[in-house]
Amino acid sequence: MTEVVPDRTSRSAGGVLMVLLLFAALAVGGFWYAYERLVGYERAVARHVPPSARLVVRADLEQVVLFEPVRRHVFPVLERQLARSDGLSELEQQTGIELAMDLREVMFVQPASDAWLLAVGGLFPTTGVVAGLGELASRRGIAGCTVAGERLSCPRQSFFAQQASDGVLLLSSSPDVLSAALEPSDAYQALGLGLADAAGFAVDGRWLADLAQWTDLPVIGGVASDFSAMKQFAGASGHVELGTETRVIVRLRPTQGASLAPLLPAVEGMLQTVSRLLSVVEHSDVVGERTLLASASARATENGAIEIVSPWPREDIDRAARSVADWLGRWGNALGNHQNGQ
Repeated sequence: MTEVVPDRTSRSAGGVLMVLLLFAALAVGGFWYAYERLVGYERAVARHVPPSARLVVRADLEQVVLFEPVRRHVFPVLERQLARSDGLSELEQQTGIELAMDLREVMFVQPASDAWLLAVGGLFPTTGVVAGLGELASRRGIAGCTVAGERLSCPRQSFFAQQASDGVLLLSSSPDVLSAALEPSDAYQALGLGLADAAGFAVDGRWLADLAQWTDLPVIGGVASDFSAMKQFAGASGHVELGTETRVIVRLRPTQGASLAPLLPAVEGMLQTVSRLLSVVEHSDVVGERTLLASASARATENGAIEIVSPWPREDIDRAARSVADWLGRWGNALGNHQNGQ
């Protein structure tokens, strides 16, 4: 019987094929890992706006961080402050969250009560985060904190935390507000908040009405009538469109039955009044608000709202980024001095 000897060429070809298959597998795996870590995050924090929300501010850190003025001015300050924080590595170790890689978006909510809610979204572990926060609180000597079920409760400090089913970490000063925000909902849509904008805000009509009352103060006297139109809006929302030509867009929703005809000139008058007030009090231009007000244009939209669009020049964005960096630096220094007993 003749023994069949494998051809050396076929063995070489088989080896090359195996190497190629291995390389392809590694490439696919690396791509999938990069996608999950850098791209594959579904925006979710806006879905945790509680029904009682009066003010909501949301920032998509992934978009903001990639914006050049933020990278240039804010990043170096954050890196210095994080390097000084001795609790950061312990926080990441206990929770399994690597902030620099995993954090994607944050949202602050002021409900109708005096409470607050902070929602943090990212590529977080689905288990062990809250337990890790509880362990960290115990190590830090924060008295009265307990972890029951899936919730961390620190009633003495008015601090409560729980992770939602979609991975969003919720922190609040009220257990009731925390419970109301746990289940994802479409409450953000009623406020006009965007789900995936780079940065955005939303307020309800009660918040606008309260703001209008400030104009009755004697120090601002004489402009109350200019802001009375705010009481005729059911809410307002806005967002920032980042890009080569960055714009700030604000939408005002009139109350049911209100006519846009008198409201549009009233809004234009409010913009002019605010601009005059800033000039009278010699307000320093922190984020380019003078330019934003001066270049703002208002129009009535087809869906019955009033839209204000204002270009945000790059030099003003740079000024805003420098202001944020300066604030972060002073806040971080003050916090460090407090922790060191200075």
